[in-house]
Amino acid sequence: MIDVVIDTNIYRADPKRRKAAFRVLTKLAENGFARIHIPRVVEREFSSQQLLSLESTFGDASKFVSSVRKKISDSLAANVKDIEGLIEVLRSKAEEEASSSLSRWADKIGATLHEPQPHHGQLVLDAYFSGGAPFSQLKERKDFPDAFIFESVRDLASEKAPLHVVSDDKILRTACEKLQKVTVFGSLEDFLKSKPCVDAAHHLEHLEKLSLFRKNIHAYQSNLENYLNSLLLNFLPYRQFEDPSFKSDDHMGAVEMLDDIEDLEILEDEIEILGVDTLVIPFSCRMGALVYYSIYAAEYWAMSDNASSRISVHHNENSTDHYLEANEDLKLEVQGTFSVSFEFESGDGIEDPEEDFDSHLDDADVTLEEVKLIRVVED
Repeated sequence: MIDVVIDTNIYRADPKRRKAAFRVLTKLAENGFARIHIPRVVEREFSSQQLLSLESTFGDASKFVSSVRKKISDSLAANVKDIEGLIEVLRSKAEEEASSSLSRWADKIGATLHEPQPHHGQLVLDAYFSGGAPFSQLKERKDFPDAFIFESVRDLASEKAPLHVVSDDKILRTACEKLQKVTVFGSLEDFLKSKPCVDAAHHLEHLEKLSLFRKNIHAYQSNLENYLNSLLLNFLPYRQFEDPSFKSDDHMGAVEMLDDIEDLEILEDEIEILGVDTLVIPFSCRMGALVYYSIYAAEYWAMSDNASSRISVHHNENSTDHYLEANEDLKLEVQGTFSVSFEFESGDGIEDPEEDFDSHLDDADVTLEEVKLIRVVED
């Protein structure tokens, strides 16, 4: 997890957070790769700056409408009053939006808002009167917000090491650089180019590809069936399983030979993503099989001719007067999971998700994870 504090000036440079850097950061945070820490002072400072900007904009709009009123007839002036009413409604909604936009974004991406702590006040006052970091000089009032941000960073650095700080303010950056296990960046772009962010972005890219393959897995049913068929043909022979249809004390049978998969069902809603490159895929299928099992001699001799004709019985060293050894061609239902581990390369584009994964499947590691159930079903 990448922990980062972002200064007010970075938010102010892209207040709607629509440019590429904030879009990438938002995606990293939403997917659990980055955790954004917002000192309450940053949130309040940003909101107040947005409100001041709106006040100026709506003030200009009111002046314009007033100017228009002076230049039109009384009959048209009534329309101006309606416009003034609309402007006031819009102003109220815009101010409400501006005052809460950063906190709403924080909620959306799982960011953490940090309130000023009781001990911050004394530390800030001491720095204010001594000209200590991050005050640019003794008793410089404009640096009060940065001083509270700095104290939040200092606290976080002792809890969330390593901590990253992004600020366009050179004095605040210099102060934060002196803190242990804190890495400072002058822009969001520089932060996103750092190794932790690049690695996280690569992982996120792989996860997005995995999700895309999962969404379009139906297009690769035939390929996956071939892989799974090979895995089951290798795993199931001589595998023992219990089924009530085997009329013996333990109801145990063993697979001897198998036909290819039939009726493969991939349980798409239950597919799990493991790590950043592996899908664990639940499945159910049917397979024809020659099965060996023991049967009560009395059960066999009591069968109808039609039922007994499907069973080949014989005696061996395990046979007794009570048991016969039997072979029968049966239809089995097999349930379990298999995994597909891809070797994605960063930058590999997926233009057509129903075709472009073919080459990735060729290089993938497909493994049978578990066979949970083998049972006899009606043919």
